[in-house]
Amino acid sequence: MLSLARRLTLRPCVYRVNSAFWSSSASSPLQRFNLAVANVEKLPEEPSNDVKLKLYALYKQATVGKCSASKPGVFDLVGRAKWDAWNSLGDMPKEKAQDEYSSLVDKLAGDSPSPSGSSPSVSSAVESSSSASDGDLACSIEDNGFIVRFNRPNKKNSITLEMYDSMIKHLKEAAEREDVHYLVLTGTGDFFSSGNDLGNFMNRLKTGLPPDVLAKEAAELVRKYVAAFINFPKPAVALVNGPCIGVACTVLGLFDFVYASDKAFFHTPFTLLGLNPEGCSSYTFPRAMGVARANRVLMLNEQLSAMDA
Repeated sequence: MLSLARRLTLRPCVYRVNSAFWSSSASSPLQRFNLAVANVEKLPEEPSNDVKLKLYALYKQATVGKCSASKPGVFDLVGRAKWDAWNSLGDMPKEKAQDEYSSLVDKLAGDSPSPSGSSPSVSSAVESSSSASDGDLACSIEDNGFIVRFNRPNKKNSITLEMYDSMIKHLKEAAEREDVHYLVLTGTGDFFSSGNDLGNFMNRLKTGLPPDVLAKEAAELVRKYVAAFINFPKPAVALVNGPCIGVACTVLGLFDFVYASDKAFFHTPFTLLGLNPEGCSSYTFPRAMGVARANRVLMLNEQLSAMDA
């Protein structure tokens, strides 16, 4: 059984540019709202899924009012997430929703991440010619360590199906290379990872393949992904630089060491999504934190701070 250690050692920096993108001095709140709606497509960086949900909810509240739609079924993950976001606004007045929507769009325009920002923990690494960045996962070798970074900061480092496959290949390479003595996994930007990119998964439904076939494919891919960590023969270290959610959190029980920034938290919202725990967490979590706390984390959606963990 692999050990699980956590320490507060990282102090990650987030590099941002603060330049005005457009004027929000419309003559009335409604005009300002309409201007924000028109300009949301012009944002310099595409918002994360969480921010998109917030924008959606505020827009519906601002234009329709209180949510009165029926709650989607448990298997309609995207529809249910949208409904939950809208319904959470309750009786918020339309005028307030308009104002919050406009303010959020203004903030997104002024706080876009710098393209040159990178995680300080790997900024001085010398990139391996055979382990170059493939975009969403960035790899390098430094001091005999094989460093893998979730590299989608504008998407809160959410994990796509393609990233699952790439990670499996990178772990295989790290295991086989004689010049690699250990693995380091971290994230670029202010998130370690927000878990699965549900939009990416839902796009697979548009391929025309039967849902049962897609489900089997996804299950097999996740099985191989988790097995790659289980069977990794060298020490594995996670540097959790920010929020760690879903499958990014559950596989940490398979690491030898987990170091967490004070900006990090750990969350596995499976019952909120109608899903079951993955990554062997139903086995590793009770042994790392006790049955009672593991049940609260995995079944009652309890969020752990870095200090609690």
